[in-house]
Amino acid sequence: YLDSEGRSFLVVTRKGGLRPERYCVEARDWHAPVSAPLLAHFADWLQSPDRCQDGIQEMYVAPAFSGPALALAQRRGILAVTPAQLERQLFDFGPYLERIKRQFEESDLSRAYIPQALLGQPQERDLLAVANAWSEGQGRKLWLVLGDYGTGKSVFFRHFSYGLARAAMDDPAAPVPIAIDLKEFPNAVPLKGLLQEHFRTTLAWHGDPGIFLHLLSVGRAVLLLDAFDKMGTAALVCGMEEQFRQLARAAQGRGEDPRSNRVLITCRTHFFRDHGQLAELGDTIGGQVDSHLGEVACSLDAEMDELALFDRHRIELYLEQALGAGSSAEALRIIDDTYDLANLVSRSVRLEMVAQDLPALIDSGET
Repeated sequence: YLDSEGRSFLVVTRKGGLRPERYCVEARDWHAPVSAPLLAHFADWLQSPDRCQDGIQEMYVAPAFSGPALALAQRRGILAVTPAQLERQLFDFGPYLERIKRQFEESDLSRAYIPQALLGQPQERDLLAVANAWSEGQGRKLWLVLGDYGTGKSVFFRHFSYGLARAAMDDPAAPVPIAIDLKEFPNAVPLKGLLQEHFRTTLAWHGDPGIFLHLLSVGRAVLLLDAFDKMGTAALVCGMEEQFRQLARAAQGRGEDPRSNRVLITCRTHFFRDHGQLAELGDTIGGQVDSHLGEVACSLDAEMDELALFDRHRIELYLEQALGAGSSAEALRIIDDTYDLANLVSRSVRLEMVAQDLPALIDSGET
């Protein structure tokens, strides 16, 4: 609305409960906290009959307010709110975060997680340390974590989602994880459709998925997508490249917050790296050779990292957690004495399978 003095304001209706709520709103992007005199001027200005009508509450939206301004707002019945406070009311993530937390804590993974690493030069990097820094705004917005079969991509996805969920439950300013296992939604192609299906199946929610895209754009949430290689039907319908572009689109928007538009995708390495071509070229080039999809990812300014296999130290840690100190020593002896088994258990999924079978083998004496 525009009043006779040429000053504009919004009249907003919020639907919910038995009666819709109506607000007369002025929104300002002040660099300094709004002062009490400025807020008093707003309240006085609204008293004119050509402005807000009876039954409409007054609201002032700004990035910050001074202490005296908040006290004045309380006395005069003005809602003084920040954009962050309004954004937190768009969706109640409480039940969603509790679900992520409960599912992880009830799983075997919570009792036998071994720190993972990323390949790097001159040395490996701690995966969770890199991931936490990424969620806080470091590195490129679109991040691909790649690994061959059984290297722990989904393990990382679940553990990282859990850590972010716990942080968001303790700190309202922390980014909320939107954690989606893509193999559960093979037919969801557009990102909005994927988000809608995810929250419909997890929370029986039927709202506007644009809410989540907005929260991503302002850094209130991060999007975590596991198992791009398992999308199947959706990729057949629109093509693997188009499917990837659809999912990566959320990372392409602009945002003032360094945490805005953060998208993580896990996938098998060969979708983005051409190891066959690299083997043919041998030592004639350095680094990695990207597949066509890898070149698409680079054009979208993606960061691509590969998971490291378990080294001897991580294998020992896992066996000690899974079997106990006494049995883990015997398990290591069997692994060392069995042809190529030490190489096989460098992949976490195979190590888990071996750890499940070894106790019975030890008890039987067939070693």
